[in-house]
Amino acid sequence: MSFFFGGVFVAGKTIVGEVEPAIAAFLRFAIATLMLLLILLWKEKQIPIPTPSQFAGLAALGLTGVLGYNLCLLIGLETVSSSRSSVIVASNPVFITLMSVLFLGDRLTRRKLVGIGLSVSGAILVASHGSWNNLTDFSSGDLAILVCAICWASYSVIGRYVLNSLSPLVSVTYASAIGLTMLLPFALHTADFQTVRSLGTSAWIAIMYMGVFGTVCAFLLYYQGIQALGVIRAGAFINLIPVSAIILALFILNEEIDVSITIGTLITILGIFLINSRQKTAIGTNQ
Repeated sequence: MSFFFGGVFVAGKTIVGEVEPAIAAFLRFAIATLMLLLILLWKEKQIPIPTPSQFAGLAALGLTGVLGYNLCLLIGLETVSSSRSSVIVASNPVFITLMSVLFLGDRLTRRKLVGIGLSVSGAILVASHGSWNNLTDFSSGDLAILVCAICWASYSVIGRYVLNSLSPLVSVTYASAIGLTMLLPFALHTADFQTVRSLGTSAWIAIMYMGVFGTVCAFLLYYQGIQALGVIRAGAFINLIPVSAIILALFILNEEIDVSITIGTLITILGIFLINSRQKTAIGTNQ
């Protein structure tokens, strides 16, 4: 999941300036929704019909994880570098943890708190290349990426409720389809079909990547992780996204890997290990 999401930052940076964010997001989820529906029909032989309460949860997933997340991400990437964006996304596990404690009743152990701190610090070290100057001068693009992180945290926590009664495949398929419908008015408002027709091969490859790997594969893997590990433990792996983004940029954009990336990666992995390891005593409890 982290590897596929890391590629989204590189792919997204490739297409900014060539196509409007709303149109790019719409194309991404049009491809993803079609693939998910085909997979769902192949596995289930039919499309399950959710109950009204389930549909409300699925609509919330489409609003946060598709409409809000993707519009804010692509708007932010217009002015913010992929590395800097991944620094801000590294705040995701913090938001996920806070929301999980408030809304899901999850409990924190000291080890998890230390792990969250380490994994976030490692991700920041990786994406900032060890220079605090790379994190200063907060802009409107940075704000868009921050809202994107909050949307994803909401998507993660809401998903935990939805997964109590629906499978990851059904949840992601409906969320993608509903989010696609929500994106349609924004895409039509900024529609420039001549621009879409004139997109080059590299732009279409980037859009296809975001639709197939950055949505179908990554979203399904993430919800399977939440179902198996819980929101906090699965969310910790988000801090590997800057690592994978920079490794992919090394091969695709010929960027260099320095000492800060190596050290930051090791710190991030250590933090994730601590979050996912077991501890008997939870804060405020005697387990």
